[in-house]
Amino acid sequence: MSLIGPRPLVKGELDDHNGNHDIYESVRPGITGWWACNGRSATTYEKRLELEYYYVKNRGLLLDIKCIFKTIYAIIFGKDAK
Repeated sequence: MSLIGPRPLVKGELDDHNGNHDIYESVRPGITGWWACNGRSATTYEKRLELEYYYVKNRGLLLDIKCIFKTIYAIIFGKDAK
């Protein structure tokens, strides 16, 4: 597991939502990720996959730094938590 990456999934979850294994599984799962700091439980599952795929396709140091700060903000202010 890494610090930032797509959140780990329950076995079969990606198949249930017609997810793309090649993209989602091309990186190690993370403790936090682009979905976790951009909507969390306030999004649909389809939006979750879009956000996770965006991270995988655009990952880099600047996006990781932005993700860390957005995660801290989301935790402190309870942003998008249900």
